[in-house]
Amino acid sequence: MLVILSGLLGFFTSFVLSRFSAVEMLFTLAPANLQIPEMDILLLGIDAAGNVRRSDTIMVAHIDPKNKQVNVLSIPRDTLVVIPGVRLDKINHAYAFGGPELACATTSNFLGVKIDKYIKINIDGLEKVIDSLGGITVDVDKRMYYVDYAGGLYIDLYPGKQKLNGKQAIGYLRYRHDNAGDLGRIKRQQQFLQEVAKEMAKNRNVFQTSRIIMDLLGCVETNIPSSQIFAISSIVRQAYEFGNVNMQSLTGTGITIDGIYYLQPDMEHTKILVETLLKNKKDSEEPKNYYPQ
Repeated sequence: MLVILSGLLGFFTSFVLSRFSAVEMLFTLAPANLQIPEMDILLLGIDAAGNVRRSDTIMVAHIDPKNKQVNVLSIPRDTLVVIPGVRLDKINHAYAFGGPELACATTSNFLGVKIDKYIKINIDGLEKVIDSLGGITVDVDKRMYYVDYAGGLYIDLYPGKQKLNGKQAIGYLRYRHDNAGDLGRIKRQQQFLQEVAKEMAKNRNVFQTSRIIMDLLGCVETNIPSSQIFAISSIVRQAYEFGNVNMQSLTGTGITIDGIYYLQPDMEHTKILVETLLKNKKDSEEPKNYYPQ
């Protein structure tokens, strides 16, 4: 998701530069030499299926401006955590209880890392962005079929390399009804984002670019200042160009509590990933394990 935002902001910058004078640009864009600190950003893909808004996709992106490095840690949505002020529950419920602010607080509390910035993407709105890009080519590794009439979800894909339109791509990103479950879905999402990055690197005319921007504005929300957004966009693009993007995922063990499935994370593995990927703040703490033994 950070790739999507970064790529489109890059297009947006080029578009603005072509439409404004140099004097106007001094007041509308961030300084070229703007320095930003290392930071961790919560990336949320919001699913509104069934009129209940939950974070269907959860990632933490660590931005390292000095080394032009981006590390992304995916968190399975069924991960069992303490939601501050609420209860022990799945991490994706935090957004439903208190929006992006509580989602940030929950993830920060769980990982022991300061997280107060977020980028939220409405998954349904992402469908339009993908269509504006002309679709995304992926290699579907297996037969994917799933129907959820209540949630308005219909997935019907066959194996093989193919270009997916927006609706098909959303189904591909949501599919988790196989032995790999949510971890397999996360892997597909990470691979898909890399294909999106390649598609965004292509040159487009002003009309195509403006359409993509308008679709993006309808599905993205962030509390990151615009001045920092431009700087982050530049760092992410450079990280991809130099191959300095590392994507990993938390792992764990499936458990059932009162008939409900949860993923109890492997806290030793979580600690290693946090130290490796998100080692940015002096006030970082140990990842917290609140799980029933």
